[in-house]
Parts: sequence; C-alpha cells; structure tokens
Amino acid sequence: MLDTAQATELGVGVGDLVQVATPIGPDEFTLAGTVTFGDEESGVSPYFLLFDLSTMQRLLEAPGLIDGASVLIASGADTADVLSEIEAALPRFVARRRSVTAGSRTEC
Repeated sequence: MLDTAQATELGVGVGDLVQVATPIGPDEFTLAGTVTFGDEESGVSPYFLLFDLSTMQRLLEAPGLIDGASVLIASGADTADVLSEIEAALPRFVARRRSVTAGSRTEC
C-alpha cells in the first residue's frame, strides 16, 4: 500500500503494478490500496509504503524477525493483562511499557 499523496503523484491506483527499490534490489508489486493517517495525506514521512509482514521480512532478509509492534487496546481493557498475554505469546519479546491515553484509546 502507498500513501495517497505518493499514489497521486505517481499516477497509480489500486491494481496497478508499482516498481519499488528495495534493500535486495528492485521489485514489482501490485498496489492493494492507499492509506492516510488522520487528516494528513502522508503523516509518517514524506512518502511511505506498507507491506504485509512476510513480504517485509523477505525484503529486509530478516525471516521471522520484527523490531517493534504497536498495539491498540480497547477502551476498558486491562493494559497489564494485555502486555502479559503478549509476553507469554512471544517469550523472547522485551516489552517497552509506555502508556499514552488519547480520548477513549490507550496505546502501549
């Protein structure tokens, strides 16, 4: 997926083939969709790409690895319980506990 600003600039839409420079060389992908964050056309960086986990691991030559995760916890859920469940599911995972409450959402 591409941010909407980049897709517009490139003149591409859902279903189009897009060539991407990757760490392991150029590759071609079918555009599955476009995204925005909040009111911003491109809020993460000037342009950004989103891939599914297995594709990103292949492109970074890091099968089975991740370096971070964001979890959105439902309002009223117990943050400590959710973190415990995550740690139990990923025993080598080291949780960095940071809570930010925004409206009815809590992010850890």
